[in-house]
Amino acid sequence: MKVLIVGNGGRESAIARKLSQDSRINQLYFAKGNATTETLGKNLSYEDIPELVNFAVREKIDFTFVGPELPLVNGIVDEFQKHDLKIFGPTKRAADLEGSKSFSKKFMQDNNIRTANAQIFDSYAEASKFVENHSYPLVIKASGLASGKGVVICEDLDHALHTIHQFMIERIYGDAGLKVVVEEFLKGFETSIIAFWNGEKAFPCISAKDYKKAGNHDTGANTGGMGSVAPSPEFTAAHFADFEKNILEPTVFGIKDNALKFKG
Repeated sequence: MKVLIVGNGGRESAIARKLSQDSRINQLYFAKGNATTETLGKNLSYEDIPELVNFAVREKIDFTFVGPELPLVNGIVDEFQKHDLKIFGPTKRAADLEGSKSFSKKFMQDNNIRTANAQIFDSYAEASKFVENHSYPLVIKASGLASGKGVVICEDLDHALHTIHQFMIERIYGDAGLKVVVEEFLKGFETSIIAFWNGEKAFPCISAKDYKKAGNHDTGANTGGMGSVAPSPEFTAAHFADFEKNILEPTVFGIKDNALKFKG
């Protein structure tokens, strides 16, 4: 089998390392890959979707695995499927669960998935007026993809107004900040659980804890991630049972109810 892995981060390196242990796979390609993937297969010099489609057709790629969010949001799965190419990931519509915080927040609210209380704004004036009458701290999120940096914990009104101005007027993250999610601040520990979805059922992995703060001792601004550990040290069996009941199961229902068909 020939397998194409789209992405250039540590996630893609880990996926490649595991796939390289499969005797059925005799060739791995990476778009664009990194220094570690170069030892496992061949790195490609391009990553545009039309070029990858042409490459997959020309080289008769048996299976494509997509790691990053951006090509999924840009519709790489839809384009590959148009050419009857097997690819692992959500369609463009389903990828909005990751690519649009306003879409995912509304999805959670509509499907009774446990989530922080929040309001969604596409008006700078309305967002600014809302935070004037809010208790602090609160969380302001750019709705679109911002490389993990579009989330700000605001300690007071001035910080909130400045953040909204940066996102919606200065557009420091481009179109990602044209719509914002203003959310209540929750205290606790963070845990992430990734699940594989085969189109009918979700298969959750073990828990992981992501460290996002840029400075030592968990201080500073949020980043795309400063490290991770799995399993999450605080996450217990009771927490997992609660996660299944109040997050995973209603998410599965919502995916099916909204016909968000994908395998990824």
